[in-house]
Formats: sequence, structure tokens, C-alpha cells
Amino acid sequence: QLEYNYFNYGSSSFQSQPTAVRITTLNNRLETKKDSLIKNNGNYYKIHPGPYAQFMLHNTPYLVLVEELVAKKRGLVLIRPDENNEVHTTSLRVYNQFSFLLSLLQTAGDNSFVVPFINKKEIGLMKVTLTE
Repeated sequence: QLEYNYFNYGSSSFQSQPTAVRITTLNNRLETKKDSLIKNNGNYYKIHPGPYAQFMLHNTPYLVLVEELVAKKRGLVLIRPDENNEVHTTSLRVYNQFSFLLSLLQTAGDNSFVVPFINKKEIGLMKVTLTE
């Protein structure tokens, strides 16, 4: 199962205001291929180091993190490496009042995954389908 561990997900600690999130892509022998640093400068959004979800689709590793948008609204960001081990981020369009339970994320078919959420007194599932 080591081949699934393409992301080295690190932070000095799960602080309330992390200064940056470092993402390292690894090869199958767990050797470092490339490092990326996502800085939290506070001007527009902050990427939170936890909670997180990681999964594989079509032999590509994905990482999902929470991003804080303006006015304390939250979204999700999808992170994946490309063929050159460059890290790509994609903001997912979600309802910003949901609290997502990323630890319960499950893949659902070839190109999609499901994320449980809580909103006030309701709980539900959000399905995300990836197209490229």
C-alpha cells in the first residue's frame, strides 16, 4: 500500500492559524520528487492543514483540504500532482455553510467521490464528479 502514499502532508502542528501547508510529492520508493508550499498570508483565504481526506482515482492521488474564504466562509480545495510532480489546486464549488466530514470521504465510481456534511440540524452527502 505504500504506492498510495504520494502526498507527504505536513504542518508543524494543527494550529488555529497555520502559516503554511507544505505538500511533498513522492515516488513509489517514498523518495521526494518535489516540494510545494501553500502560504497563508491572510489576504484572501487560508488553507487548513486538517481535517483532510486523501484518495486515489485512475492511479492519481488526490488530497482534499478546507479553505477559509472571505467572511469566515469555508470551501474545499482539491490538490493533485501532474505528470511532472507539480502540485495543482482546484477550488471546489460548495455551499459555504456546510461543515464537511472529510475523514468519511469515499470514492464513488471512476470519476467521483462523496463527502458527508452537516448543516445546522441536517446531515447529507455531496457528490463531486471530476471532469477534465
